[in-house]
Amino acid sequence: MRKVKFGRAGQSRRHKKNRTKNVLQSGLLFLVAGAVVYFSVSFVLTALATPQASLYAPGATLNPDCTPGEANCNVNPPAASGINTDITALAGLTSIGISTTTPAEALHVIGGIKQQGTVAPTLKGSLIDSAHIDNPSTIAIVGNLVYVAAANSNSLAIVDATVPSVPSLVGFLIDGTHLGSASGIQVKGRYAYVTSNSGNALSVIDISVPSAPVYKSIISDGVNLSGAKGIYVDGRYAYIAASGANALSIVDIANPFKPKYLSTVSDATMLGSATGVYVSGKYAYITAASGNTLSAIDISNPNMPVIAGHLTDNTNLAGASGIQVAGRYAYIAASGANALGVVDISNPTAPVLAGTLSDLTGAIAVRVSGNYAYVAEAGANALAVVDISNPANPILKTSLADAVNFGSPSSLVINGEYAYVAGANTDSLAVVNLHGAELTNVTAGNLAAGSLSVLDEAAFSGNINVSGSANIGGSIKVDGMASFGTSTLSANYNGTVSIGTTSATNILTVDNQAATSTFELGGKFLSCMKLRDSDNAGWTYCTAQSGSLTCNQTACDQ
Repeated sequence: MRKVKFGRAGQSRRHKKNRTKNVLQSGLLFLVAGAVVYFSVSFVLTALATPQASLYAPGATLNPDCTPGEANCNVNPPAASGINTDITALAGLTSIGISTTTPAEALHVIGGIKQQGTVAPTLKGSLIDSAHIDNPSTIAIVGNLVYVAAANSNSLAIVDATVPSVPSLVGFLIDGTHLGSASGIQVKGRYAYVTSNSGNALSVIDISVPSAPVYKSIISDGVNLSGAKGIYVDGRYAYIAASGANALSIVDIANPFKPKYLSTVSDATMLGSATGVYVSGKYAYITAASGNTLSAIDISNPNMPVIAGHLTDNTNLAGASGIQVAGRYAYIAASGANALGVVDISNPTAPVLAGTLSDLTGAIAVRVSGNYAYVAEAGANALAVVDISNPANPILKTSLADAVNFGSPSSLVINGEYAYVAGANTDSLAVVNLHGAELTNVTAGNLAAGSLSVLDEAAFSGNINVSGSANIGGSIKVDGMASFGTSTLSANYNGTVSIGTTSATNILTVDNQAATSTFELGGKFLSCMKLRDSDNAGWTYCTAQSGSLTCNQTACDQ
């Protein structure tokens, strides 16, 4: 066998060949790696620049039991943290629990709930009617019916707001004499009490049939009711701010057929151009437009009212007009000052200014609900919402201006989530949505409300305590005993009264459904009954004494 030997030259050629091969392999690997990196980076950058649409909210956790893209795939919401968590992504859930993982209802909250902030009010609907509500002065509301006193049309108009977007006229009464320049209105039970500024009068109008209101009585007094404007009805009395008389006058309306003037307190300064009136406890609070004053009048003796205290402020209460009392404060719309004045009346003999908010152009009327005061700005054609949670520093939160539907607003009332605003220049009644809470059913341990309006029925399993007066327009049923702690009980009813039976045949029927019915009238020494015949010719008096009955003109004089 022949041996072959390789020297250095052969080894060199082999090594060169191997090195060339290695370099080619390394270059190829480098090119492949570079391409992979390039496409990977390009893909990542493209994904970051234009992320694909997702079926789920950011931060949501996919339900492991569902397939991505499935139509009814539920998403477990992200855990909430902090106090500013956005929960808009929870809209599709069937129930939400706060401080609980097992919500029993659509919304289950353990702990308190605080609603803070306001949403700008929006127009819901309006009624423009120059024939029946020309230059509306004041409005009142009971249930879904709004009562409008209109100055230029000399009228009382009744508007049905059952459908807030389409309020409609259902009835009216026009009278240039007794409703001339109709200015103030209060509704109690089946009656509307309307003041006439030019007629110097108070009219009692039966509104039991809203489509056909009719007069029950009228009292006119050119001295004590001169320029009658604001009115407040409390129990058996009507308190009237008489601007022409610079006075507060009190009328006894216990008998709606025959109201009776009782008394007046007047003062050209403290009650100058008396405009608004609000009764709270034993005081009537009166605004004086020309006197720039709030006066507290002691009405504990209706026959002799006296001014107990007053606050005159030519800066903050200039043109004082609208007023509402809530708690220890009186809220005053001062048109001359373009302001809302908050007055502390905890001591009625010495009221003091607690706070004020200016820049409310032509503020003329105010209504308070909870932590907010709603002010009609006549000069701005606007409804302003003012935060009064700190009475010393009222803050304007938002407003709604509408020169078409409530131009130069003159009056407003709040009922539930709506404000009803009268437009003096537009002959209109507007319904404004305040965006409150609307709940189908509520169970509450304690409820504090500025005002409460019940549209249907109210059932109470416990006691009802009324510190003021109770005005009942319909019927009242008492299954147990009815007791009255006062020394005098006054009742007025225009139909029939029955005791022991539901079938009354006379004005007063007493029938215990037994063989013998007894009507008992007793006095310590003498019992006397007054009877009057149908032609009102005079009274006949019958007395029962010592077992005998005597009837004549003088029987009760014994």
